[in-house]
Amino acid sequence: MNKKKLRVLFIAPYSKKAYGAEEQDIQWGLKILKNDEELKTFSMFLNLEEKKFEYSLKKYKNISQINIKMIFRFILIYLSAFDNSMRQGFTYYNYLLVSKVIEDYKIDVVVTNTSSTLLYGIQRKAKHIYRSVSFEPIYVRKVVNNLPKAMAHSFIKYLSLLQEFKADLILVISPRDKKYYSQALFNLPIKKLIVIPLRQFAQQIEPKTNTIKTPKLDIGFMGSTYSVLHNKRSFDFIINKVAPLLKGKSNITLNIYGRKVLDKSKKYSNVKIHNWVDNINDIYSLNNCFVVPYFLASGMQSKVFEPLLFGKILICDPRVLSGFKFIAFKHYIPARDAEEFYKAIIWIQDNPIKAIKIGENGCLFAQKIIGPKVIKFQMKHALETVMGSKENI
Repeated sequence: MNKKKLRVLFIAPYSKKAYGAEEQDIQWGLKILKNDEELKTFSMFLNLEEKKFEYSLKKYKNISQINIKMIFRFILIYLSAFDNSMRQGFTYYNYLLVSKVIEDYKIDVVVTNTSSTLLYGIQRKAKHIYRSVSFEPIYVRKVVNNLPKAMAHSFIKYLSLLQEFKADLILVISPRDKKYYSQALFNLPIKKLIVIPLRQFAQQIEPKTNTIKTPKLDIGFMGSTYSVLHNKRSFDFIINKVAPLLKGKSNITLNIYGRKVLDKSKKYSNVKIHNWVDNINDIYSLNNCFVVPYFLASGMQSKVFEPLLFGKILICDPRVLSGFKFIAFKHYIPARDAEEFYKAIIWIQDNPIKAIKIGENGCLFAQKIIGPKVIKFQMKHALETVMGSKENI
């Protein structure tokens, strides 16, 4: 007798190409579910500009829009969502559409991704798993320079947690975010929280052989796009603080990757701008180590953890490790200011064998705590946990 497959509806914002870590997380979140033979997975992508869903399910042409209960429920959800990012693509017709899909396809679990699709998971006939990519009340406080505005934005984001807590399960992206969530409502054990790092780490990454051909050293920094504030500030720090210290070191090259790089980066001969590179293996074949400073750390950044999985030497501010228990000088090299980054780079150049060993140790530990087996196990655990819950929200 065949086991009945769990039916999952995956809802995420629509994007043409997965440039950033968040977009790749969404892309791989769907892949993991679709590759699980015990699941029957359906997907819907919300075009936020047009406020319409993109989907390959049967097309609904005549959905009855006169439903007093659904109208009342929609209005209640809409008015209780104080954060505009939650409401930007949330329309009554779309809510009816998702409800119809859940009913017709007998969906057991709805998985929503990012705050822009969260409200569609608030349904009566299916469990709801919400994928959080950052704890926003703290993040916005650092992004907005004006203190009163920052506190106001943070308060709105704090109120938005009330919508997130309506989910049966929240997938948090790091131990640090889990701590933030657990303390958000005075440590009340309201919701289950499961840590699932970036889901793109479910793909099998083959570590690159790390050789340092003394005295040449290639150092990488990756930002998906420099229009994002924390990437821009990290970029400015590397260009204006670290690069000047390396002036005259012709055998050391800083390679900058990402979209929308500013022209001022051209003033240093040891800085090379590569813009966006489609083949990630090209980046990891060229560079021996990677640098990541700390600015407005939000969620879990692939620029931090991907080099570790590739076996590369990581120089970073310990805070960007998001609460994962990597050990300084064993798994990575810590650096908090420009001088420390500079000293770490020179140390690697002078101690290539020891530096390579740190890269190898970091890779082995990363595989254990954020590698493919961990991601896939945690996803399955999340589904089992939510289906084991007897009470529907």
